[in-house]
Order: sequence, then C-alpha cells, then structure tokens
Amino acid sequence: MNTLCRYALRVGAGSGLGLLACAGPMSGLDDLALRSATIAGVEDAEVELRDGVWEGEPFAKGAASRPSIDLVEGFVLRGGFTSPGHEEAAVLLRQNGGGSGTFLWLAILESAPGQPRSVATTLIGDRVQVIDFSVE
Repeated sequence: MNTLCRYALRVGAGSGLGLLACAGPMSGLDDLALRSATIAGVEDAEVELRDGVWEGEPFAKGAASRPSIDLVEGFVLRGGFTSPGHEEAAVLLRQNGGGSGTFLWLAILESAPGQPRSVATTLIGDRVQVIDFSVE
C-alpha cells in the first residue's frame, strides 16, 4: 500500500521546492544503481555516472581543468514524482564547469534497463547550500 508523502527541499533563506509523491517499493533505484545513472539536461549531451561521478574531456589539450558532475551523497528521495505509483528517485547533482562556480541540480531518475535514467532536471543554483532534503 502506498503512502502519500510531501517531499521538501529547502535552499537558502526562505526559498524552497516541494514535490508530492507516493512512496512505495523501489526496484532498480537503490543507492548503488543511482551511482551509475544516465543524466540528461545538465551537459549538452547525456552523461553516465561511474561510481557517482562523470568527468568530461579537458577544456584544452593537456589541461587539468575539465567539466564534472557528481552525485551528492545522502540526498535521495524516492517516490512517484511524475504520477502516483510510478517509481522514481530525486537526487542532487553537483556540476563544475572548470571555473569557480559549483552548480546544484535536482534530477528525477526512473528505473530503466541497465541503469537509472533522468526524466527531468532543473538547476537549483550556483554555490547553493542545502539546508534540508527530507520527507515530511
């Protein structure tokens, strides 16, 4: 039996994002599977996380600076975000494009053959401090 839950993400002073979901058993979206998800909507093309991290090619030949995305550990909410009974996971991703900014993204992942895939991503902001990521 599913339970109606309210998921809330609070960032900074007073701003927030709420999602409604029905929690239920999750298949293919455990923490280990999420670390190998395919992410769309952050870079120009889809990227595959490997052990929770993706690193692109260096910006210049021989340079150390390169784009990267990593899964923010400990920030996962599970439920049916796009429709009741649909199994998905909401995760936070940290993106660095080689400069001083660190961009935080919210991605909704669904179970797919082989590995989870993102079905929606949205930018939360640059250098955002997450205060809480919880089920209420």
